[in-house]
Amino acid sequence: MVDPVQRINALQERAAVTKPPALPRWEDWQRSVPNEVVRSALFTVGNRRDRREFLVETELAAIGETQVTYQGVELRQDDEDVWLQALHLAREQPLDAPIEFVPHAFLRAIGWPTTGHYYALLRDAFGRMQRTTVTFRNQRLHKGLSISLIRRFEWSDRDAGGSDDRCKVWIEPEMRLLFGNTQYTRIEWEQRRHLRPLAKWLHGYFASHRTPLPVRVVTLRDACGSDTRELRNFRPKLKAALTELVEACFLSDWQIDETDLVHVCRAPAPGVEACGQTRLI
Repeated sequence: MVDPVQRINALQERAAVTKPPALPRWEDWQRSVPNEVVRSALFTVGNRRDRREFLVETELAAIGETQVTYQGVELRQDDEDVWLQALHLAREQPLDAPIEFVPHAFLRAIGWPTTGHYYALLRDAFGRMQRTTVTFRNQRLHKGLSISLIRRFEWSDRDAGGSDDRCKVWIEPEMRLLFGNTQYTRIEWEQRRHLRPLAKWLHGYFASHRTPLPVRVVTLRDACGSDTRELRNFRPKLKAALTELVEACFLSDWQIDETDLVHVCRAPAPGVEACGQTRLI
């Protein structure tokens, strides 16, 4: 005779295995992203108005053990804003179901104007991310994982963006593997929304470490996808972005030492103490 307790446990385990994949839950003021993404050049700091390069099976710069290979049109921080908001909506349901939204509300959530031009930019961003192939390889995954950032999206033919123009976007269910149990970063959304591209990338990278370790200027230059080749030209941009993060109360302090290592100190939670001062070297 089967033990009733064992039978119940077996049924619960089977239900857990067959349960549709879903993202972890986070607060409404947060956005979350896999660590492998914010520690790599998947979303670069390039100007969204400049021409985007098409990359073919290109290994992207990444900090840490992860190898990231990418094929598709270059993605930038504006694309990441769109993707983060899509993931935010997707966290409320199984990943095999589409998220539905009104473009007007989506644009307001990411801080973009609600004009026809930006409706078109939003469609373009989803299109770029749908036509991607991103491969992640690291010890944590125990395998290579190749996915598209957006599986599919549906858009009304109308350009008005009225309240009845609902859109649908599907996220790859395999995205759950990248998030894992704790292998993702929670970002304070309002802080990020008001930052410029390089500061946005640094915001995500440093947020992925509770206590960030020193990192070389050249490592940050490569991992953020900057097209500034000369370090002497990149350092002023980096210093300005770090100062921006202090002003946003994300960092309390930073410095670049004599060996070109960048040291940062994360600020306490808002309201705990005032923002610190920068030290320029």
